[in-house]
Amino acid sequence: MQKLKVPRYIQWLVRCGLIFLIIMTLLRLSFVLTFNNFSVLKELLPSFILGCRYDIRVVSIFILLLFLLGLLAPLH
Repeated sequence: MQKLKVPRYIQWLVRCGLIFLIIMTLLRLSFVLTFNNFSVLKELLPSFILGCRYDIRVVSIFILLLFLLGLLAPLH
């Protein structure tokens, strides 16, 4: 079975996207834990999920812009 060859640029974009998503999620979690008590954490789960969906959108747009910039030949 042959391995799938993914260009390094695409690998870099995926890694950057995951790193940004992890950082944004950790910042959101630290914000909630800093400014709230631990007893309402279960009630905030739907809001936290909504925020993570927003983070995914922001990271996707950012990675898409980087991808489009990478398509330009002078920027290689």
